[in-house]
Amino acid sequence: MKVTVKHAIRKIQLSYKQVVCICLMAVVLILLCVFGIYSFYDYSRECRNVAEREAKNTSLKMVAQVDERLNNLRQYYVTKVMEDDIKWVIDNQMDYSDYVEIKEAQDAFACKTYLDDYVKGYTFVNYKTGWILNSKGMFPMEEAVNEELLTPYFTDTDVKKDKYYWVYDTSEPIRNMIDRNYRTTLELDGLNYVMRLPYVHNPSAMLIVNINMESWKNWIHQCLEEDDQIVVMAPDGQVIYTTSEALVSLLGTNESAEQLIARGKIHFEGKEYMGQYAASGILGWQYYVFHNIDMAGRGLSAPLILWLLAFVFMTCLMIVLATYAIYHPISALVKDVAIEDGTKPVRNELEFLAGSFQSLKDDKKALQDMMSQSRDKLLELFELRLLKGEVRSEEWEEYTEDFHLRKWNYFATVVLVLHLSEEEIQNDIKEDVICLKLLEEMPEAIKKLAWMPPIYNSCTISAIFAENDENILLSRISEYYQAVSEYAQKMSGYKILMGVSSNHIDRKHIQAAYRESIKALTYSTGPFEEHMNREDELEHCYFYLSSTTTHDSGNYDITIEKEVQTGIKTLDKNLCYKATDNFYFRLKEMNFSQHEANVYTLQFANAILLTAVEAKVNLEKLFPQGIRILYGELLDAFEPNRTRQYIKSHLIDPILDARGELLDQTSYSMMEEIEKLIAESKGNITLTECADSLQVHPTYIWKILKMNRGKSFSDYVEEYKLEEAKRLLLNSSMSVAEIAAELNYTNSQNFIRFFSKSMGITPGKFRKING
Repeated sequence: MKVTVKHAIRKIQLSYKQVVCICLMAVVLILLCVFGIYSFYDYSRECRNVAEREAKNTSLKMVAQVDERLNNLRQYYVTKVMEDDIKWVIDNQMDYSDYVEIKEAQDAFACKTYLDDYVKGYTFVNYKTGWILNSKGMFPMEEAVNEELLTPYFTDTDVKKDKYYWVYDTSEPIRNMIDRNYRTTLELDGLNYVMRLPYVHNPSAMLIVNINMESWKNWIHQCLEEDDQIVVMAPDGQVIYTTSEALVSLLGTNESAEQLIARGKIHFEGKEYMGQYAASGILGWQYYVFHNIDMAGRGLSAPLILWLLAFVFMTCLMIVLATYAIYHPISALVKDVAIEDGTKPVRNELEFLAGSFQSLKDDKKALQDMMSQSRDKLLELFELRLLKGEVRSEEWEEYTEDFHLRKWNYFATVVLVLHLSEEEIQNDIKEDVICLKLLEEMPEAIKKLAWMPPIYNSCTISAIFAENDENILLSRISEYYQAVSEYAQKMSGYKILMGVSSNHIDRKHIQAAYRESIKALTYSTGPFEEHMNREDELEHCYFYLSSTTTHDSGNYDITIEKEVQTGIKTLDKNLCYKATDNFYFRLKEMNFSQHEANVYTLQFANAILLTAVEAKVNLEKLFPQGIRILYGELLDAFEPNRTRQYIKSHLIDPILDARGELLDQTSYSMMEEIEKLIAESKGNITLTECADSLQVHPTYIWKILKMNRGKSFSDYVEEYKLEEAKRLLLNSSMSVAEIAAELNYTNSQNFIRFFSKSMGITPGKFRKING
């Protein structure tokens, strides 16, 4: 096929420039045909879409406006029936003489407001008094010509369970207004708003408001555009109103109206329509709106024609420019090759270039071989740029694809340095020589532990590790440390120190991770140090902990945490509040950033919660939504004063209440602990010392003693000392001085005064009398 084309070109003596021009014109003609077909199809589709959108918007707008007006009318009557003039005609026996009251009720029923054109008429029926009051006048119920029409409205409780409801009545409208029975004939045709009054189990009256259907139709037509069609149907399929009987016949097929609309275009009366519908939330009626597709296309045809003309012009211009753009480089290249090779180009420039550039295949293969040989070096340069943060997103994708680097979820960086003495550290050349040799002769098994090969940079051996699981990542780093330690000890006689960054998930953080590993190594004896010793397996491996940076004693006073913890343990709300206030005063004085303030706030909250856990407070019961939600709300408070109040009301108060309840429930065991402390100290203990030992507030100790023994703490201690003294006097041979020492009195005289005051006799006489 190629030979045939070549011979044809040679036969008709066409140059490459002519061939390009002919081919471009052919391509353009094909594109024009394709574009024309596509444009026609797209134009038709857009016309349908526009018509469908217009039909949908019109139906929604129509339903919204009609429902809004009907709702306004409903609200008017719901409000009016609660007023006194309406209640009067419900509760009282009406008579023609009650003109004033009846006139007020008629004015209210007739809706003499801006809504008056909504109402065609009304009918008020009082079954208790037997009177009917409507827009034509007042007459007894037995005079009504078509009284039987009222019965379904008042008695059909199965369907109309609500006190107020809408009904569409299909009864014939009154045509002859001259008929003498016209005044006593009830007009209920069309849409009615029915209100059974009063709203109790047995209503005695009813108001039927007959809606002006002509006004309703005007509302509908206000929303329709030229040539729009509409069909309004009740839920039972009854047609309420239509602008085209053909539409009604079409919607009367076996398909539902919704299915018919979902099929797409609808043909009737020689036109194509797109239909959409919306349902009334008040009446439940379906408003089916049909928009003419031809009308929708009027606004699209002119821009389409202009676009086609512009496209043709731009195409012609592009042919000229493309011909020049394609041929000019070939022409220039042919000249350059001809000048360089000293040969004369043939008629077909491509044949000439094909022969001249045959050697490019060999050059490409040589380039690929060179890239393969330099792969490791390129990877090292790429890794070095990663650590320096110089790699752009497009470069990242290119390198990872070309070098088949696997994807990962977590990564960390490590740096290694030799464990040299202070004198050896001064000799940079010696350290460089040893490190480069270690890196050059490092076994492949060790190198493959890292995600990218280790490199030497700034007197450190650096490597990047990556895994999809954090535990595997840590295990691989540990394995790498052990292998490199053994290898370095064997090759150089030196131990190594290794710093490890925290785990990251974003490749943009590689530079930050590298700095963390440097910090972990640099501050290995400071706040960043964390040994993960497993029988000294990682003795000189230091892990960076970002959270430890918040424990700088210059920024955060840990005694504030201890104060609030003491307050919770001792049930001292004042101390807890004071510690919380001090904490936020401290934050304000240090002028922390919002991020730092959030970190310290969470640490302070953690101290409160941990103390609550130690005090056996059930946090799950106390915070059923979870601690995470609590933390989120705490940080959302943002403003320091609000955060401070939140901690008091949502953390401290509930925890203190829960701890108080818990201590009340365990008051018996607490009483035993109090007695035990008093016995162990031989009564030589104060209320404060006892409370501190039991980690509760002194008030709580006082409360327990009053509840269980009916005594204060001092009275109970004195009673204990007295009973213990009596026991020792009667059951031991100890002297009075020895008993005084046993009970921790400073001298025997103090003991004798205490005993005599309590018993009325001295200890010696008590022993003689009872011994």
